[in-house]
Amino acid sequence: MNKTILTTAFLLGFTAVALGAFGAHALSEVLESKALESFKTAVYYQMIHSVVLLIISSFNRFDFKEQKRLFYLFLGGIFLFSGSIYVYYLFPLLGIDLNFVVYLTPIGGILFLIGWILAAIYTFKKS
Repeated sequence: MNKTILTTAFLLGFTAVALGAFGAHALSEVLESKALESFKTAVYYQMIHSVVLLIISSFNRFDFKEQKRLFYLFLGGIFLFSGSIYVYYLFPLLGIDLNFVVYLTPIGGILFLIGWILAAIYTFKKS
């Protein structure tokens, strides 16, 4: 599982940097400032939670089940929160209307919150 978490975290970090650069250079001419700010938030949350995945995979306090559960919560959060924002702002530029994805964003945020609270509970229980 550690190898999977680490590889996923590195790939998510890579894509966060790539999307951040894309947003700063290519999208600044196309998106309104509020939309660009939302896009930056998606990149930021993706990067932060990629680092969290690195910590989870390296932190000896979490057993296999706990790591797996946290991995899926944070991965789901990244895909639903950040991914829905990317789709919401990028797909219209391609002429594709997928505005319904905006309803997935808060679900991703909830997955992040559950992941954070579970990590705290797991850590507290072992102290």
